[in-house]
Amino acid sequence: MPASQPIDFNLFTFAKRELSHSAFWPWVLQSLCPGCPPNLEAIRPLAKNLLQRLGAANFDVTEVRTEYCATGSPKSGRMDVVAFGRERKVVLIEHKVGALPVHQQLERYRRALEGQLFHVEAAAIVSCGIVQPLSDTDARWIGPRSLRTIIAAYRDCHPFVSMYADWLDERVRSWDEATNLIISGQQAVRPSPLAGPEGQWGYMELVAKQLIRERVVAASALQQSNGTSRGRPWTQLRFFNGSGDFDALFYRVDVPLDIEFTLKQYQKPAKPGKDRRLDALREMFSEAVRKCGASFSGLKPRKRSKKVQNEARIATVSLTKVAPSTLIKELPAVHAAFVQQLREHHWPIGDAN
Repeated sequence: MPASQPIDFNLFTFAKRELSHSAFWPWVLQSLCPGCPPNLEAIRPLAKNLLQRLGAANFDVTEVRTEYCATGSPKSGRMDVVAFGRERKVVLIEHKVGALPVHQQLERYRRALEGQLFHVEAAAIVSCGIVQPLSDTDARWIGPRSLRTIIAAYRDCHPFVSMYADWLDERVRSWDEATNLIISGQQAVRPSPLAGPEGQWGYMELVAKQLIRERVVAASALQQSNGTSRGRPWTQLRFFNGSGDFDALFYRVDVPLDIEFTLKQYQKPAKPGKDRRLDALREMFSEAVRKCGASFSGLKPRKRSKKVQNEARIATVSLTKVAPSTLIKELPAVHAAFVQQLREHHWPIGDAN
């Protein structure tokens, strides 16, 4: 039985890019191909378990390719993993490490394969990152916790499998630790989980789930995304996409100077009257905070730029002064009061928002 290695000496700790991790599961699936050497036969039960989770338990793998272009042209997109079987059947896997799971990408690749007369037995996003959809019940998405379940009974079948399982354990442990710190009731202090992309994503997911749980917004109305600005990570939760002259609205966690939770408006290109709408939005949100008696009543926007910006702050809450858990508890009532005022001011924002 292979001994567990310290995580600092784990191969996958050094493999930080998606392409590196995309090599692991093709290697596992390849153990089912004809001509597999005897020393890799112990991996086959793990490969079969993955296929079962993908909904392709009876799929016979004859070949595995990575970075596959269905049309022969990179312009159609490079598919991370395609397992080929008999009678032009295929299994498609898109692998994610830190990027967001995008089901539209998966469906685009499925159509490209079907356009080449392949039958797609199963297609899924396999993510060993901590980022996950608001609903983790989607069969097209296999996250790190599910991967741990798939691999659990086979982690000692090969040293590489053992290292991958250890690395997954550490990823999940770190995410759980960050989440527990965030909801512990303490203000965010540096170094804080909220200063990194994992903690920000986990926190915004908690915000989203609380809004959904309190029934002030529908899951279908929320769009969570992340990125970087000047090298610093941010995560945002959009609840209104904008319409006509009305700006898109979203919450964001980032670290420009302090660890901040902001409400922002966005419109590109900025249309006439955006500054007036910004003033109105600031007043409406401040009134919602006052009405609900929220503890973050001291929130203040940044000074306005002389030039009309595509993106502007409506309100800012410092998460070093307000406990992140307090904001999660109090935001649903404030959000509901804010949305009600938007409707009274004829914003086309539906019940789902």
